Amino acid sequence: MLRSQSDADLLRWICPLNVMYRDAHEAALGKRFGTTGAWLLRSAEYTRWVSVSDSGGQPFCLRGMSGAGKSVLCSVVVQDLLQRAAAEDDEQVKFVACYFYFSMKDATRNYLAAMYDTLVRQLLQSCRVGFADVADLAVRLNFGHPSRNDYASLCKRLLSRRRVFLAVDGVDSLECREVEKLEAFLDELLSSCLNLKLFFTTQVPSQLRKLHRQNGYDV
Repeated sequence: MLRSQSDADLLRWICPLNVMYRDAHEAALGKRFGTTGAWLLRSAEYTRWVSVSDSGGQPFCLRGMSGAGKSVLCSVVVQDLLQRAAAEDDEQVKFVACYFYFSMKDATRNYLAAMYDTLVRQLLQSCRVGFADVADLAVRLNFGHPSRNDYASLCKRLLSRRRVFLAVDGVDSLECREVEKLEAFLDELLSSCLNLKLFFTTQVPSQLRKLHRQNGYDV
């Protein structure tokens, strides 16, 4: 571990983009009207997926055409997860809620590096001991630029320390080549991190087809 380097310095190195992910969530949630999405939170499928007693399990996919309200529904899910995480006192079942919103309208959020950056930042905020892993990576790379594999390996180490729910909105916003890389990244995390649960939205059913499986909704 690189003990001379502060956590703030390490965070600036591993998460240099500082994506405004909270603003994206608040913007989507601000478009919610009344109890929009309450039906989703009450559904048997969501209740089963969100159950903390059910480790791992199938990803939850929300499919729908452009303008169907997927981002708003994703924000409802994220808000529910954040509230559940804040209210949970039992250390045995505590979890971290992470999220990311892709968007064709915002270039700063519409590429994979932005999601890697944001996911690592959120995980480190919930698990300060994870900075030791970042310091080890910094030493190995001599503070060079981490690759996708470096981020994947780091995420797996951080995820091994916490139960995590991850919501990803707007997968259909990415270019095809980026979608393939995203699918490989998420599939790798799900395969190796049994305490990770994934919720994602997409317009095109063929996207992330390996992750669709059985659990999900069409809107």
